[in-house]
Amino acid sequence: VRHETEFIDNLCTDLGVEVQKDDVKNLKRIGKKGQKKTINNTETVIPRILIATLTEEAKAKIMRNAYKLSSSECYKKIGIKHDMSKEERLREAKLKKEAKEKQRNEASGNFIFLVRGLPWERKIVKIRKMQGGRNTQAVDAVKEGEVESG
Repeated sequence: VRHETEFIDNLCTDLGVEVQKDDVKNLKRIGKKGQKKTINNTETVIPRILIATLTEEAKAKIMRNAYKLSSSECYKKIGIKHDMSKEERLREAKLKKEAKEKQRNEASGNFIFLVRGLPWERKIVKIRKMQGGRNTQAVDAVKEGEVESG
């Protein structure tokens, strides 16, 4: 548990998030130690998944900064996701399929469609593509057929 606690502390520090000891309610790893999988004819040890239960405030801070993981050499292969119920996962899949269809039908090529938001209020967001930069300007949000301006 000590190694896992240090890992969470280092991860939060690198994300620029201050997390106190009492913000971490529970830590556990799932999966068998030393389990292997063959990928491209190479046997690889599968890392066990670390699950952390945090206070809502700490979770919100971490989720707001999770995008920073992809630019970190140490954490670029680590993903952080919301814990979702089966219904939320099914709704997520439906929204992603719908966003993909909207993307295919986008004639100008100037916009992309992404699924964004908290698990219980996910929506499709239309974002203007920016030249040489990140796609950050949300134009329209479509939530279950309604158009929201943004």
